[in-house]
Amino acid sequence: MAEVITVESFDPSHNEELLIQVHAAHFSSQDSAIRRRSYVQWLLSNPTDQGIYLAAYVDGAFASFLGFMAREVVGFGQTFRGALAFGAMTVPRFAGRGLYRRLAYAGWEEARDRGYHFAMGYTIRQYVLDMELRMGWSNMGAAPVLALPLDPSAIIRSAVPRLAALASLTAPAGVLARAHTRRRAARTRCDGVSINQVDCFSPDLDALTKTLREADSLTFAKDRCTLDWLYLSPHNPFDYDIVEARQSGRLVGFAVGRRMDLLGLDGYGILDLIASPGRHDVLATLAAFLVQAALPAHPQIIAGLVSPAGAAYAALRSLGFINSRRAFTLIFRPTMDGLPPGVMRPESWTHFWGNNDTV
Repeated sequence: MAEVITVESFDPSHNEELLIQVHAAHFSSQDSAIRRRSYVQWLLSNPTDQGIYLAAYVDGAFASFLGFMAREVVGFGQTFRGALAFGAMTVPRFAGRGLYRRLAYAGWEEARDRGYHFAMGYTIRQYVLDMELRMGWSNMGAAPVLALPLDPSAIIRSAVPRLAALASLTAPAGVLARAHTRRRAARTRCDGVSINQVDCFSPDLDALTKTLREADSLTFAKDRCTLDWLYLSPHNPFDYDIVEARQSGRLVGFAVGRRMDLLGLDGYGILDLIASPGRHDVLATLAAFLVQAALPAHPQIIAGLVSPAGAAYAALRSLGFINSRRAFTLIFRPTMDGLPPGVMRPESWTHFWGNNDTV
């Protein structure tokens, strides 16, 4: 007898344990384990919308999940409603049935019905990207992860376990790397600009987002309400460093970072590194401040996901960051007709780790 496969709306608030269970089977990092304790509550507190949550069932048994998180994107004089795909998870015994494809198609249709301009998502594995392109997603460009290695011994042990016995030979290089990084960051200045760490997001970020809205590029909305939810929600278990750049009292940029698990390494991630249009000169100084804030905890690596060849990319490279050869690719699917041509160009999109569903 043929299997019966159905796709249905999924209520995370009434299926939290089920979602946590399948999440644990797919995402095993230390940060994922900490995050999922309150992940559902965080999702449901999104101030933009409740999002789209779908599940596939095989003969009535839960088999797969896919969510689309509501995120606003600004640029080209408009505010776009984007449905950010996240949490694609299939129970292993139900693999091979094309459930992700069914869920994605259902999500696209619901996004269209609910007035979203487009669906989007980030993917890191090439074989997954190949599958997504075959099923109708478009490739909107890859965002490289730039890294500042500070503990070569730990990095070698993590990347090439069979060379662990030789890793101790590189220990002196780690001491030198940290000292060099500290000196380089301390020398990074921007005349007339004050850089300060703050405890909360300023209302001035609403004006910054309005300015970004008029640019000929696309940026995930960075207004105060969104950032409060993204980083300072009571359902978010992590602690963040928030840094502002101001000139004559006017906000000209900000950055956000935190300690994070980076492929098993004790790392620090630069999640957002944003400047007002025309003020890209403040980005290196903002990044340098976060680097200096991170160093006392002795991270093994500091990293940031940024747009290739963009201003943030140049700022991190000026501080000694190198291409890690890992990248996140933005996938895209329009769910509304008549979008501006710029939305369809990969070079229009601005990428940061803060665009993702887990920050």
